[in-house]
Amino acid sequence: MLTGIWDPATSLPLELCSLTLFLSIAILLTDERRLYPLVYFAGIGGALQAILTPNLDYPIPHFRFFHFFTVHTAIILTALYMTWVRGYRPTWKSIGWTMVFLNVSAVLVGLVNWAVGSNYMFLMRKPETASLLDLLGPHPLYIMVEEFIALVLFILMYVVFFVIPDHIKRSRRHGREEIPGSSAGS
Repeated sequence: MLTGIWDPATSLPLELCSLTLFLSIAILLTDERRLYPLVYFAGIGGALQAILTPNLDYPIPHFRFFHFFTVHTAIILTALYMTWVRGYRPTWKSIGWTMVFLNVSAVLVGLVNWAVGSNYMFLMRKPETASLLDLLGPHPLYIMVEEFIALVLFILMYVVFFVIPDHIKRSRRHGREEIPGSSAGS
C-alpha cells in the first residue's frame, strides 16, 4: 500500500492457489483432517496447473517469480506430506466436498470480481498469458468445462493413488493367504 502497488482488483488473496495456500498453512498448524481433501484435490490440481502455465508479470530473477514457484510447490508438498507422512487419505465423499468448496468459493469470489472489477480465479475472462483455459472454449463455457475437468481429475487422483494401490495390496495379501503351506516369512 505504501508503494502504491496494492489494488483490490489484483492484490487480494482470492485466487484458488491463494485459498489452498492458506488451507495448507492451516492444516500444517492444526492437523485438521477436514482440510485435507481441499489441499489434496484443489491444492495439487490448481498448483500443478499454475506451475505448468504460469500467469506472471515478473520475469526471472524477480522475487515474485521465485515466490510464485515456491508457494505453488509448497502447496503440492503439503498435500504429499499429509498423505505420505501423516497418513491422511481422501474418500469418494471428499471429492464431492471439494467440488462444493470450489463452487462456493467461485460464487463468493465472483461477487468480489463483480464489485471491484477484478478477475480472480479467471471467472470473468481468461488470462492474457497462454493457459489450459485457451482450449476450453469462450467465456463462460470454459468455467463449466473446468468443472467437469476438475471432477474427472479428482476422481483420477483418488483412483490412481488410492483405489488401485489398495486393490493391488489386497490382491497380493489374498494371493499369499491362498497358497497352502506358505508362511509369512517366504
